[in-house]
Amino acid sequence: MNSGFQLLMHIDTTRNDSSEDFLKQIITERYGTLGYEQKLHRYMQLDPPNLQLVTDFTDMYFSTLDAYTSGLFYPALVSSCALGEQIYKILIRNLKDYYKTSKHYKNAYRDRKLSNWDIAIEILQDWNLINDAIASEYKELKKIRNSAIHFDTEIDVESNSLKSITSITKIVRYFFGINNDIFKLGKKGTVEFKPGAIELPIVKEFYLKVAHFK
Repeated sequence: MNSGFQLLMHIDTTRNDSSEDFLKQIITERYGTLGYEQKLHRYMQLDPPNLQLVTDFTDMYFSTLDAYTSGLFYPALVSSCALGEQIYKILIRNLKDYYKTSKHYKNAYRDRKLSNWDIAIEILQDWNLINDAIASEYKELKKIRNSAIHFDTEIDVESNSLKSITSITKIVRYFFGINNDIFKLGKKGTVEFKPGAIELPIVKEFYLKVAHFK
């Protein structure tokens, strides 16, 4: 691989078009005509990145958004949390050998330990793989997940499904949106790795293994 390798990007600007006819076409073709107004409202509540790297996680992310728009709130909630966990587990496992002197190194080998979100978030922060804002989103996602998985009778599934999607969207944008430290625009609007970025551990062990290429 070299820095000129063209990355496959997903572009979604449908919410930027305020045309009622255009949005109605999108909603009815994707989600059916029944309950159109409610589906349109839920669709417009979501804010996916306009441009994001196509990865092994892309279909799962958009399936989560589709579930919410369709009114399938519990599946949307659970899949948001599962996606967040899947992203951090692969990230930690793939990068662990760069942090052999870390106090967390032994936990990176143990699936049971990585299933503990508090431990995983601490690892991500200690290895400078996430900032404080994304750590907060992971903590919010963990709180929602625990209430949903353990069937807290007080949980509002609809509102918490939106909260979980909001958090996973920020996480997806952080990892797979256009990061100016790693990506650059190439010829004819293509997106490529910046020179030198290809040698970064997160690029070699994460992006190159989950990203799709042209």
